[in-house]
Amino acid sequence: MNEGVTATGTISQRAPNLYRQDLKLFALGKEIAQITEVFDGTRAVGTTSYSPPEESSGAELANERRNADSYEPLNWRTLYKTIEIIGTRKVGDEETYVVRKTPAEGTAVTDYVSTTTFRIVRRDSFAVSSTSDATQPVTEIFGDFRLVEGVLLPFRVVATQTVRGTIVITVTEACANVKLDDSLFRVPEVNATVTAVK
Repeated sequence: MNEGVTATGTISQRAPNLYRQDLKLFALGKEIAQITEVFDGTRAVGTTSYSPPEESSGAELANERRNADSYEPLNWRTLYKTIEIIGTRKVGDEETYVVRKTPAEGTAVTDYVSTTTFRIVRRDSFAVSSTSDATQPVTEIFGDFRLVEGVLLPFRVVATQTVRGTIVITVTEACANVKLDDSLFRVPEVNATVTAVK
């Protein structure tokens, strides 16, 4: 992450649309914060160790719902109102098709699909503020693709956002068909209290 901050984390996902992300943030070797995001198929709630839980709504919730869909590439007819190829463009050394996907709810996504491997090597999207309708552009570059039980996954993602700067994500391990407890995907009460990291 930027500003000398690093993080370790785990993403848990269960079909068709349950999602959880847990992060621990570190600075100068000391844990400074914890962040958890959960989508239970209906509601999305984010919690941190330094602020009260916040529940997503509007465009932010629509984006969370779409991102949690385990079968997003297969469900394109229902998830997006329109999909169009708007041209070609180089991403690094890769020639790509530029594919704009516009949902009925939430913000548009533009994928850059390799003309040779048909992998998505770049994605442009928008992060929606939890307190207003303001959006921030986000660019993700995907690389180091590896097969995990027949599914091709990027083990390196470089995400750039105006407010947060550049974040480099390196996947150390990916597992499929792991039994996950229902409690992992239970959203917390929005009026829950905050326990600070010591």
